[in-house]
Amino acid sequence: MCRVHPRTGSESGDSLPQIQLVTVYEREALTRRTFDLQLPRNTGRVIIDTPAALEPQDMPELTRTADKILVPVLPSEFDIHACSRCIQNLLLVAKVRRRENRLGIIANRVRRHTLSSQTLLRFLGTLGVPIVATLP
Repeated sequence: MCRVHPRTGSESGDSLPQIQLVTVYEREALTRRTFDLQLPRNTGRVIIDTPAALEPQDMPELTRTADKILVPVLPSEFDIHACSRCIQNLLLVAKVRRRENRLGIIANRVRRHTLSSQTLLRFLGTLGVPIVATLP
């Protein structure tokens, strides 16, 4: 699913930007990048929420023009393993460079004093990728 935030022209924050949904999780839309054709002309920001099990060969196309790439991860063994594979694919297959400062991790559902959260934070510290947010 892709959320599109057109610019509102209002800097005071009085009105919220419209959100237009564009389907990109279907193989055909992803392969042909038909979602690019559906964006309104006045689009200011595009957020692409990809499936969790995105194929490594699809990553270069989706990340090539991305300003930022955020990888959410939960404090579970399954998510830690999936995050490890995702970061590996972003670095090796999609050729995202750490020095570009485009890649960040969001640690989600973290309870500071639990063993699983401590394991997650210890793991994330080994990746060399910034943790941009830790959510309770």
